Formats: sequence, structure tokens, C-alpha cells
Amino acid sequence: MPVKIEIINKVIDENNNEYKAALVLKAMMENSFSKATNGTIGIAYGLTLCGQEVRDIDILMFGKLDNYFLSNYYTNNPIYHKKNLKVDGFCIAIELKEHTSDRVVINNTHVHVEYNGSWKDATVQNEKQRYSCASYLENVLGYKVYTANFLWLKSLTKAQLVSMTGGNSIGALSAEFKFTDVIDVLINQGLTPYYDNSDKCYHINANYDNDFFTDIKKSLFMDKVPVSNLTKKKLETLIQNRVNNQLLKNKIGGELTVLKGRAGTGKTFHLIQSALNLANAEQGNRCIILTYNHALVSDIRRLLHFLEIPDGIDNYTIQIQTLHSFFMQLMRTLNISTAKITGSFFDCEYKKSLEELLSYVTEIMDENDIRTLKEKNDIAIDWDYVLIDEAQDWLDSEKNILFKIYGEDRIIVADGVDQFMRGNKYQHWVSKKRQSQQISLEVGMRQKTNLINFVNTFASRMGVKWRVKSTSLEQWAGGKIIVMDNYYSTTHAQLLQECKKAGGDSYDMLFLVPFQMAPHTTNVRNDITPISIDTWREAGISLFDGTNMNREQYSTNIDECRLYQYDSCRGLEGWATVCFKFDILIENKLKLAKQMEFEEELELRSRKEQEQEYAYRWSLMPLTRAIDTLVITLHDSNSNTGQILKEMALGEFKDFMSWKCK
Repeated sequence: MPVKIEIINKVIDENNNEYKAALVLKAMMENSFSKATNGTIGIAYGLTLCGQEVRDIDILMFGKLDNYFLSNYYTNNPIYHKKNLKVDGFCIAIELKEHTSDRVVINNTHVHVEYNGSWKDATVQNEKQRYSCASYLENVLGYKVYTANFLWLKSLTKAQLVSMTGGNSIGALSAEFKFTDVIDVLINQGLTPYYDNSDKCYHINANYDNDFFTDIKKSLFMDKVPVSNLTKKKLETLIQNRVNNQLLKNKIGGELTVLKGRAGTGKTFHLIQSALNLANAEQGNRCIILTYNHALVSDIRRLLHFLEIPDGIDNYTIQIQTLHSFFMQLMRTLNISTAKITGSFFDCEYKKSLEELLSYVTEIMDENDIRTLKEKNDIAIDWDYVLIDEAQDWLDSEKNILFKIYGEDRIIVADGVDQFMRGNKYQHWVSKKRQSQQISLEVGMRQKTNLINFVNTFASRMGVKWRVKSTSLEQWAGGKIIVMDNYYSTTHAQLLQECKKAGGDSYDMLFLVPFQMAPHTTNVRNDITPISIDTWREAGISLFDGTNMNREQYSTNIDECRLYQYDSCRGLEGWATVCFKFDILIENKLKLAKQMEFEEELELRSRKEQEQEYAYRWSLMPLTRAIDTLVITLHDSNSNTGQILKEMALGEFKDFMSWKCK
């Protein structure tokens, strides 16, 4: 039986360019195999890979073959004669480009294409698609599938491509090709076949141990990530404000924009709204959101997935990235080594390299150099607008580098006033020398009224200056707080039932833990037991483990509750939020404060008072994550923190705050 080739999308859109390209690809593959070769090839187009940094894949071609080999084709050592190469299976991410030859430039092995007057590196984008495919398939299949990639330059003839490359092989093919050309490209890209002694032949296979073809086909037919009603409401609000939020739309551009407000006042939400106002089919802008928090990166990526924002190099887009990743990409492009920025020396070495980068950008580079730098899209800095989350916590050098590269009028910052994670020094973005507009956000738009009043009063009891106004809107009335020794499965079942009644799911429940409780932690304390994901699953609670600080993928399962360390909670929210061993968090932050430097101040507070103020202010961050229900568990209910909470629960907040400690 000859090779069977099928387009496997659930819904066929005959007007879609990617579908038309898939038909051409199918016809070319049908003419590539002799009758002696058997197998099946699947072609899928217009894919969106849930949970990945790069989501959009033009075409995915994968297949399993029998009796397809190239005679005397390959050797892994030039001193040996070439032997037969057998292709057993493959999986390839294909990026489609229909640019004409005058809009394509090949620089060494990289293909650059012209878009709106600037040049974009299509090769790097295609590489990212390959890694996203591999990561996605491993997540959904439970095993690795080797994934290759190439660019399909559909408007170039073979002669044109050969002329542009000088005959050298690159990761791209012209308008017409055969399967042998695909193998040539993959081998030249570095794909290493495996030698089998039993048949004295080299082999290529995407996976030897599993029926990956059937499994991939099933995974591509999976439904999209389900959306809870709570998430739908948030998406509807974002989309509505994209159309109606004229205040931000009219003022952005021309001067620095600052959104200023404390936790829960909607800074990050307004930041995303601003990006949506700028990045759309009408305006065509490319926006990037920068944040310190890996967990927030995953949360916003999830929203962008549901909003169906394109992520290609030749279209409007909104991307989110950690600030460290962004600046380290820039360092490497300018040949500033990042090798030492790792482990326990990360912060120190990062700051050293950052100062070197600042000096290079401000003292050596002129406007032409910066323009050239942006055109090198392989470092992903070619953005029209930069949006900065939690800008109060940035370094001077980071701020000044962005001002130099992008200009102040292209920057929008969300200023959290006094929420510090990286230190305790406030970053001033506004100055008399700089034109700017400030938009004050004073009303709490995350938490219900009872929770806002609780946090305001707790802050006052702890000696922290903090005030967020509650809204008078009826839908924000209510909210409750529960303080307990331990979190029980019965408590969870009740909270989950209430969450579902409000339109949420397990995903809308957020669990926060001190680092001593993180699964697989090495910071073990005899009196604190780390969370076991398996044990919780056996108890009927599935967890998405986000406690790895570098994890930027988001959960694609709404039946999983999110678990993060306290240090990753900034910007997150949950209908019900559980703060585990809250007194241990404060204890940890007090210990950290003892190692910090504090600026001298006119108030002349003691060193101890400054340390306490830092720790107690930090503790407000997780308390402001809950929308409707806040659960606090205590390691020691007799601690100072425990006693303050007990007084509040048995006193002025007894109507909506429960004390369930022994």
C-alpha cells in the first residue's frame, strides 16, 4: 500500500492561505514516494499550541514510513563510507512565508523577511516554533517526540533560493520540493541519524518506542483549553475596554505613561488593556510586557491565548517576558557574557553585566546603531511599545537602558507604589525633565469589600501605611476570611463548590506556600513538611506545580488548582486564595530584612522598625490575591501574627472572619 497523506484539521477553511499551502504540500509529498514505500503522513495547519511561549504554527507535518531509504546517503564520520539512510518517522514544524525575492534577505544561515519597512529574522521564529512543538507534545503525550523545522519560502523558485544562498544549505526550501529535499535540509541543520548494527543502516525516527503518529493525531484533535465563567468575564471586560477605553487609547504615545496604584487596584489589568489598544489589526503595533515574576508570565500568556493574539514576527502582537530574559538577550547580542549570571551569584553578576550594557548603550551607540539593533529580530527587541509591570521595583540601569533604546514616549509603566520584591528602594520614573502622564488607581478592583477592609486594618495593626478604597458597586460586596491550623479536604470541597457556583473551577483556586513547603524543596525544616503532589492528588486535589520559580508555562487543565511560592504571587489572583503558614512567610521576610541595607531617613526609625515594616508590608501582597475568599493557615497560632488575626476574627470582623485554630 503506498503512502497515505491526509490533512487532519477538524474544520477545513478553504479560504485560508495555510490550508491552500497544505494542499500544495500534500500534492508534492504524494509525488515523492515510490509504490514500494508504505506509511502515513499527517498535515495539520493553523495550529495554536496551548501553554507555549510561541503558540502559532503554520503547518505541522508528521508521519511514519516503511521501506523508505536513501542509498549510500549518510555517514557520521567522513573516514567511513556513506551508508543507507532509512526514514522511519518524522515530525516537522513548517513556517510559511510568501514574500517575494525582493523582500527576502539571507544572512549566513538566517532568513530575514521584510515587514512594514523593517526586517525580521524568520529563522529564529521557526526555531522557537520547533521548541514549542516539542514541549507541547511532551506535555500532552507524556514522552518526547523529536521535532525538526524548516521555512517554506513559497514565492521563491529553487533557482532564486540557490542564487541567494550561493548553493549553501540553510533551513529553508523554495516553492517546490520533494521529501528528499526535506531530509537534506534536516540533515544539514544538524539532525543526527542513529546507526543500527542489525541492518547496517542509519535511521531517522521522531520516537522509537511509541505510536507517536496516532498520539499526535489525537492530541491535535483535542478541544481547546476550557474557559471558566470567571475567566470569560475577565476576557469580556478586556475586550470591551479595548474598544471603549478612550482615555488610555488617546493618551498613549507622545509621553511616558504611568499607571499608579497599590495591590488589587487593577494595574496589570490596565496594562493589558493598554497593550490591546495598541496591538490590533488597525494599528499593527508590537508590544512587549516585562515583569520580574515568572508566574505572572504564565498567567498573562494564558489570557493572551484565549484572546487569540497572534505571535508571529510579521504581525501585530503582545508578548510577555521576564525582565532578566529580555536584558540578557540584549547582553548576548552585544557580546556581553552572561555565563556567570547563574546560581547563587545571579543577582551580583546580573547587575555587573547590566552596568556594562548601560555603558555600551548610552556611551557608544547612536541612533543608527540602535535602529540596526532593533532590526536584528533574533534578540526579540524590535518592539513598538514596552509595558512594564511593577515598575517601582526596577533598577536605575534597567530603566535608563529602555529609555535610550525605545524613548520615553514608547514606555508604559505600572507603578505598585510600595510593593517591593527585589529590594526596598523605590524607582522614580517621573521627573521634572521628563514629560509624563500619571493615571492614579485608588479603588480596589480585585477584592470584595470585606477583604479590602480586612487588609487595610491588618496593615494598620502591623504598623504599615496602607489604604485601598473599596468600590460601592453591588457585585463587589461581601467576601470572607478563614484562619485555621491546617487545610482540610472537607474545607477544600466546600470552597471548590462555592467557587463553581460563582462560575469558577479548580484553576480559580490559588495556593501560596513559603519556600519550605514547596514540593522537592531542599530547604527542609523538621517542623515543616513539603507538599506532596501525589498525596494531594490521592486526596482528590490536583495541583499545577508552579513552585519552580523559572516555570513560565501555564496550566491547560481547569481541574488543577495553582500552587506557587509566596515569592511568585505578585500579579496573580484566585477566587479563593489559601495562604499556607502565613506566619512562616513573615518570619522568612524578617530574616531577609536583617541582611538588607536601608536608606537613612528623616523619621529616624530604628533598624528593627525598618526591618519589620519591610516584612509586614511584603506580607500584604499575598493577602491581596483573593477575590472572594481568603484562607490563612498558621504554623503557630500563638505567634504575634496569630494573635493579631485572632483579635480581628473575634472582634470587629467576626461577621465575615472565622477563627478555626485550636
